[in-house]
Amino acid sequence: MPKVSVIIPAYNASEYLSQTLESVLVQTYRDFEIILVDDGSTDETDQIIAKYRSHLNVIQQENKGPGAARNAGLNIAVGEYLVFLDADDLLTPRKFAFQAAFLDQNPGIGIVYSDGFLFKNKPKGEEERLLFSKSIYLNKNLSGPERSLKILALKNAFPIHAAMLRAEIAQKIGGFDEARELSILADWDFWYRAAKTYQFAYLDEVLALYRVIEGGISRNKNNLMRSTQFLERKIESSDDFFNFPKCTKSQFYFYNGLRALKFGDQDGARSRLKKSVRCNHGNIPAWLFLLLSIINGKMAINIFRFLSKTPLAR
Repeated sequence: MPKVSVIIPAYNASEYLSQTLESVLVQTYRDFEIILVDDGSTDETDQIIAKYRSHLNVIQQENKGPGAARNAGLNIAVGEYLVFLDADDLLTPRKFAFQAAFLDQNPGIGIVYSDGFLFKNKPKGEEERLLFSKSIYLNKNLSGPERSLKILALKNAFPIHAAMLRAEIAQKIGGFDEARELSILADWDFWYRAAKTYQFAYLDEVLALYRVIEGGISRNKNNLMRSTQFLERKIESSDDFFNFPKCTKSQFYFYNGLRALKFGDQDGARSRLKKSVRCNHGNIPAWLFLLLSIINGKMAINIFRFLSKTPLAR
C-alpha cells in the first residue's frame, strides 16, 4: 500500500491541472497514490485526466464543492499519511520526503506543516513570488490543542497543501464539512476541529506553492463573506469558544470586525467591535477601529484595507 495519499479536487481545472499533477509526479519520495476527484467539471478537465490516467485513481461526481470532493477522496484513500492539494497549486519535489520522514520520526505529531511561496504570473510572463512566512498566509506557532485552538479561532494558519497529516485524523473528526455555505474555508474548519485533539508541528522548509489567481474563488467577495460568516458562527457556538479566556474572545470579535470592514459591512463591523471591547476593555486596537467606524465608516474600511494588503494578494 502507498504510504501517502494525495487528494486533489478538480472543478473546471484544465488550465493548471497538468502543472499540478507534474509537481506530484516528480516527488523524490515515490511511495504515494494520487486520487483525483472530478467535481462535475464542464471544461476540458476530462482530457487532462485522460492524459494522466495511468497515474491516477479517478472519482467523477456531480458538482458538490471542495469539501465533498475531498471526502470522496478520503473514502478510498489507503495511505497512512494524507496531503490535500488544490488543482491549481504546486508542490516542491521534496515535499513528501521531508514531511513523511518527520511524521515517521515524531509519532506524537498528528499534522506537520511548512513554508512555501505565494506566486503569480505577470502579464508579460514573469513570475512574482513571496514566502508564506513573509505574508499573512502562515502562522508558525501551532502546537498542542490549548494554543492551536486559540490561533485557529482567529484565522487560518497555512494553505492546505502546506501540510501532511495522519489519515486517522480525518477519519476521527469526520472529514470535511460539506456545507455549501462554508465552501472555500472548509480547510480552516478542518484544522480547527483537528486542533481540539491533535498536535501540530512546523517544519521550516519551503515545500508548497500557492497560485494567486486574480478573480479566483478565494478573491470572490460574496463567496468569501458568506464562508467567513458561516465559520464565525460555527466557531462562536462551539464548546471550545465558551471556554476561551475573555482576551481570546475579544480578539475573535476584533478579527471578525476587521473582516466585516474588509467586506464593506460597517454595521457588522461595529457590532463585532463592540463585543470585542466588552470582552476586553484593554483591547486598544478594537477601541480605535470602533471609534473610527462610528466617526467615519468609509475611512475605517480604507485604513484597514491599506494595512492588510499582501503584495501578491491584493
